[in-house]
Amino acid sequence: MIERYLIHMLNWVGLVTEYTAIGSMVIKNPK
Repeated sequence: MIERYLIHMLNWVGLVTEYTAIGSMVIKNPK
């Protein structure tokens, strides 16, 4: 159960990091 919770948190952190990276790229390179 704890392992599943940790995996879920890691996946959530990965998604947030990915969206943040994409957002920073869009801000640096506006179309």
